[in-house]
Amino acid sequence: MIVLGGDPSSSVVGICLSEVDPGDGALLRVIRAEPFFPGDVVRAGDDKQVRTARARSMRGLTMLFAEFSERPDLVVYEQVAVARNTNTIRLLSYYEAMFLLCSSLWGVPCLGMTATMARRLALGNGGLSKEDCRAPFMDTYGGLYAWPEESSSGSADVIDAAVMSIAGPRLLLEKHAA
Repeated sequence: MIVLGGDPSSSVVGICLSEVDPGDGALLRVIRAEPFFPGDVVRAGDDKQVRTARARSMRGLTMLFAEFSERPDLVVYEQVAVARNTNTIRLLSYYEAMFLLCSSLWGVPCLGMTATMARRLALGNGGLSKEDCRAPFMDTYGGLYAWPEESSSGSADVIDAAVMSIAGPRLLLEKHAA
């Protein structure tokens, strides 16, 4: 099963397209994993500049998705689950909408889940912070891809996107078993 995992935030969107075993959710192969930088949307001036910047970054993300050599069978993205300011929530909703829109265009299911649930399903510990996910992720899955350097911008978002891609099929299995 090919799964697109996404971790949208206000400054970077982590993307991971991977092949995951639908039987147990094990990561088999990473096809593409990278950070997407939407630009300076948050700091844009007036409402027209903000709308223009958001539209530009949404087009960029859509173009990135169009470049995929393999279409996903499932899209999984991180839902906002903690209190944020209104502008950040609004911005994140645009990127969440991109995952929903692309899954609709591809005709595949889309799941939104919290980071806590995804980390529990993929790493066995839902209490890990984003920064604390790298070590257990690398211990379990790290040898399968040339991941961004730990200190590089967006690397934690890419790891979180990979966690989403692994957790999606596992959540489906959990729900099917219930």
